[in-house]
Amino acid sequence: MSPDGETFISADEYSVNLWNFENNVMAYNLVTLPPNTNEEFQDVITHVELHNKKSDKFIYSTSGGSACICDLRTENNPKN
Repeated sequence: MSPDGETFISADEYSVNLWNFENNVMAYNLVTLPPNTNEEFQDVITHVELHNKKSDKFIYSTSGGSACICDLRTENNPKN
């Protein structure tokens, strides 16, 4: 849950979504990992966490060893 108490994020192996407690029907997709053509290894999301003081920042990591810090105020967030 975000520090402002209004939003939370959820994640599965391939995406990160932002939810609002007042509108729990629709989520905003923040990150989507592209499908991998190499069938031996698929990079998946292993952890996601909102910043503990700033509602507009979060971090996620992948099984490939990447860690991405994202800022919701910009459009330059990595979409991998």
